[in-house]
Amino acid sequence: MKYRIWMLLLAAVFTGVEVAEAQVFTPSYLSPRSAGDYGIYINDGPGDFSVEGVMRIDLGIHDFGIRGGVASGNDVRPLPDTDGAHILLGADIRSPFQVEDVPIEFAFGAGAQGILGEASQLGGTVGVTIGYTFVPGDFTFTPYVHPRLGVFGGDGFDGLEASFLGDIGIDFAFAPGVNFRLGFGLGNETANWGLGVSWR
Repeated sequence: MKYRIWMLLLAAVFTGVEVAEAQVFTPSYLSPRSAGDYGIYINDGPGDFSVEGVMRIDLGIHDFGIRGGVASGNDVRPLPDTDGAHILLGADIRSPFQVEDVPIEFAFGAGAQGILGEASQLGGTVGVTIGYTFVPGDFTFTPYVHPRLGVFGGDGFDGLEASFLGDIGIDFAFAPGVNFRLGFGLGNETANWGLGVSWR
């Protein structure tokens, strides 16, 4: 039963999330499980390539993350006709919660991310992560989906746009406290994929 629910949720996200025309967001890497760790991630955008460092602080029932990195290449999305390196900065909060009699994990999440450079843009998101943790042996893996609402712009309030966004991700947890993460963005003008490693 729990596997059927998971597949239905996954299908709903694939069919219900609209493609965004412009975003500033790299993959969130936010599974429904709270954690405190340090990680390094590479993504295929914005631009041609980006590298980010993410630090998550465990606050008990919540965790808080900060991230910073560099995006480089021509036409750093969503900023056309730009060149060179841009700075990526962001922060987010995650708060797991349970739904009675539902064997799936949930977490509320909200965050902000910006691109700073030749042209700048800022965005914010709010949404829910939905997933399930499997324990096949000496490691665990948690597939999840992260639908959310994004608001972004670079020309003040008059330039703000909103869109439904989404990530699909998988967390692999190995002892002692090492995690391997994959993230895939459901958007046309954003990072399509990202991967990285974190440790406690």
